[in-house]
Amino acid sequence: TIHRLRVMDLYAGCGGLSSGLQQAGARIDYCLEVDAAACTTLRKNFKEANVLQMDVVTYYYLMKTNVDFEQQLKPFEQHCRIQP
Repeated sequence: TIHRLRVMDLYAGCGGLSSGLQQAGARIDYCLEVDAAACTTLRKNFKEANVLQMDVVTYYYLMKTNVDFEQQLKPFEQHCRIQP
């Protein structure tokens, strides 16, 4: 079985990194971006991705305090260590 790389793009901007990774065969699962216009672009270009309009601090807080949110993002937790 071939495993596709699953991506959570932090500070996604308009999706340049995600686009390159997708072209290389990765699956873009989540994009995290604070700018509303960039999120609109991400949603149009990466229809399969969950686009989260928030900053990293808010994401980290929600991940640590909301069980449902944490469960949804559990596969990415080992790669998203944020030190205060």
